[in-house]
Amino acid sequence: DQNEYGAAQVKYEEALQIRRKLAEENPRTYLPAVAMTLINLSIFYLQSKPDSQKSVAMALEALGCLQDFQKIPSLNNYAKIAYQVLEANGVDQAGNPLPAKA
Repeated sequence: DQNEYGAAQVKYEEALQIRRKLAEENPRTYLPAVAMTLINLSIFYLQSKPDSQKSVAMALEALGCLQDFQKIPSLNNYAKIAYQVLEANGVDQAGNPLPAKA
C-alpha cells in the first residue's frame, strides 16, 4: 500500500526461505505455506514489480507444492489463483504460451 516494493520483495523472499526450511522437516504442514508465499510472490511479480519469468516460475512451483493437497478446498483456491497468474502471463500450466484469442 505504501509503494515500498523493494522492502516488500525482501520480506516475501525471507518468508519463503523460512517456510521452505520448515517444509523440509514437515512438508505436510508447511508446503501449503510455501505455496501460498509463492503465489503471493507470483502476483507481486505480475503486478507490483513486473517480471513475467519470475511470476510464471513461482506460480508453477506453487502448483507443484499443492499436488498432494488436491482434496483440501482452501488449497484448491490457491491453485486457482496460480492458474489465474499463469493465464495473466499468457502461459498454460506447463509454462507454454497460450494460443492467441480470436
